[in-house]
Amino acid sequence: MKKVLFIAYYFPPAGGSAVQRILKFVKYLPRHGWMPVILTAREKDYALTDHSLTAEVPHGVRVVRTAAPDLYRWYGRMRGERSETSPDLAAIADREGRSWKGRLALAVRSAFFIPDARAGWIPFAFRRAGKLIQEEGVRLVFVSGPPFSGTLAAGLAAARYGLPWVSDYRDPWTQAYFYFKRPSWSRRWEETLESQLIRRASALTAINEKIITGLREKYGFPEPGRAHIIHNGYDPEDFENLHPVKEKRFTIVYTGTLNTRMNPGMLLEAVRRLAGEMPDLKDRCRIKFIGRIGGDVMPMLQDPFFKGMIELHVHMAHRECLGHAQGAHLLLLIIPRSSGNELIMTGKLFEYLRTGNPILCLSDSGDAADVIRRSGSGFVLTDGDIEGTVRILRESYRRWKQGRRILDTNPDPGLLERFDRRRSARILACLFDEILKKHR
Repeated sequence: MKKVLFIAYYFPPAGGSAVQRILKFVKYLPRHGWMPVILTAREKDYALTDHSLTAEVPHGVRVVRTAAPDLYRWYGRMRGERSETSPDLAAIADREGRSWKGRLALAVRSAFFIPDARAGWIPFAFRRAGKLIQEEGVRLVFVSGPPFSGTLAAGLAAARYGLPWVSDYRDPWTQAYFYFKRPSWSRRWEETLESQLIRRASALTAINEKIITGLREKYGFPEPGRAHIIHNGYDPEDFENLHPVKEKRFTIVYTGTLNTRMNPGMLLEAVRRLAGEMPDLKDRCRIKFIGRIGGDVMPMLQDPFFKGMIELHVHMAHRECLGHAQGAHLLLLIIPRSSGNELIMTGKLFEYLRTGNPILCLSDSGDAADVIRRSGSGFVLTDGDIEGTVRILRESYRRWKQGRRILDTNPDPGLLERFDRRRSARILACLFDEILKKHR
């Protein structure tokens, strides 16, 4: 079986959405003749953990962990903070952007933490990658970002040992909506770094076409033959013998991170208004938020008006989370309020689709909204359209009380099949095979 070195900062027992794409590739690639060797960070470097995911790693997959100094954690300790886990970067940006000292600190970090706060991992990952390449007879290197510090380490290691390599974009790099504003010299440096890595990679993979298009518009490459779209998706095995959480109340579920740019204010205001005309809503509606909560979001969730309606779960195992999503009457999807949000194709969308439950998307821009429209799997609203949200909630709640389906259409099975993680792994394996043929 051919060996491929996976350089991935997030790997089980890391939890959260960032780990899913890599885990599913690793799970299914051996079926297509490729055995991954994993180079990743230590467990203590993860902000979230989910030990249930380790059971999905195939037998025989070697996992090697290295030190990954975190510059944000280092900075926090310099300020007298103590934390043994990696911080939530979005929360840092939200929290520190509110004071002049915070803004100054953020500016310093934005200028010098290049390509990101995981830059301390680069020398450790580079050295260990070289040893693994020699020990395991690795034929190809695959790296997924963010963090893009791993991408730099992969590019250096592949060049050092003359191996082909593939750079995977789960999110944009210098075009990301959460990309910190940098001084012009710092931005030019990082853009040069990105362009050189793109130019030298054997191939690029990305979760959607918009990321590739953005890179071509900015740098003039990658060429069509080197760029490949491998969507995020869902794993059918995650839904086998899944027990939906049965709800007696009309239930809206959101899974994932909440922060200032990605907050449920539009939904909550709509619920508040609807409760004014339908008083029984307060006793018969539950809104579940499953995931990390940062920035200015917690005060709105703790508003006394929503007491008894809102249920918070900071983190739970992946399958348990899917059980809550499967039992929901509406699934909430929030696209960040920021430029560049059209590039986002959040992984939770495809698991939402697989449940068959209607999706309420609070933005009409980008690929995520397009998928919902094409599949007929939910409702897409313009950001800020509170009246439209009230209208959809009103009709959905009435249908629920009448025992009717909230949505009359079913997702297109053909569309769902496109996002099967097993199919994605097969596509990636074929790409690896093609690259090896050219590299001989």
